[in-house]
Amino acid sequence: MTPYKSFAPQGGYCNKTVLVVALLSMVADIVALLVTMPLERATTLMQVMSPSFQGDGGVWNVLLGWLGASSTTPSGGWWLGLEPLMVRAVVLVLLRLYLQQMAMFLSQTAAPRERIVMARAMISMVSTLLTFPIDVVAVRMMADTDMFFPTAWLCVQRTWDTAGIEGFVRGGVLSIYTASLRVMLVVRLGRIIFERVSVGASRETLESRWLGTTISLLAVSIAEFIAFPFESLVRRVQATSPSACVTLWSCLGSAWSMPLLSLWSGVSFALVRVLLYVLTRNLVFVVARPFVSKLLPRGAQHASSLPIDV
Repeated sequence: MTPYKSFAPQGGYCNKTVLVVALLSMVADIVALLVTMPLERATTLMQVMSPSFQGDGGVWNVLLGWLGASSTTPSGGWWLGLEPLMVRAVVLVLLRLYLQQMAMFLSQTAAPRERIVMARAMISMVSTLLTFPIDVVAVRMMADTDMFFPTAWLCVQRTWDTAGIEGFVRGGVLSIYTASLRVMLVVRLGRIIFERVSVGASRETLESRWLGTTISLLAVSIAEFIAFPFESLVRRVQATSPSACVTLWSCLGSAWSMPLLSLWSGVSFALVRVLLYVLTRNLVFVVARPFVSKLLPRGAQHASSLPIDV
């Protein structure tokens, strides 16, 4: 989440500052999505156990598809499902911008060390709930290998015709818990890693922006690995593929009969995607830093102190 507060002047928040940071976050998210979309769809195809992308052979089929082997390239190409993900990224930035102060206010009764964890968990739960229908459309498009959902609008229409409102909320509860688990793991792991690294480290090292980025990447990677099985179950329910995963309970029963490691199918691509996504967003912030400083109002922080977004 973008640390909007660090952009604000000492006298308080400025509407122009918040607007500039929000726009920059949207641009960073969209650029990162464009870069990582093939990894996103490869992960989804393996999570939903698509016939051509199962087990160890699925990894090779993905790699061959990227090299241009038409027999293993999924229908619609590797960027199918990009449109709803871009819409979701924009909506998430706006939601987080609105929810940030509300979450901090509601978590004031918590201990100072727990306040940031509770605030981010609240933001994650609410934003996941409100954007879940968009996520359903994206997952269904990415999991589609028969071009039944070639466009986002057609996916919405056909999902409504076949499942009604249930088709857009199926698996939502587990998705909220998964998002909250991931956020809490990232915050707590980042704090533990920083405390270990800070022992005997110089002040210059501890204040390094890239040290914070490295710690964040490590924490995000561990959290992604732990939360990945829950996300796989959610995506199988969202995509309704295989047919045994029409409901969460039937999907749990289906997963119980499969090897345990099948729940981590596609985790290698997911980890690479997370790392590349975060690095791409950070790079956008670094490149844009000189331009953003010119747009910030007088009294805002200097460009050199603008945070790298993680």
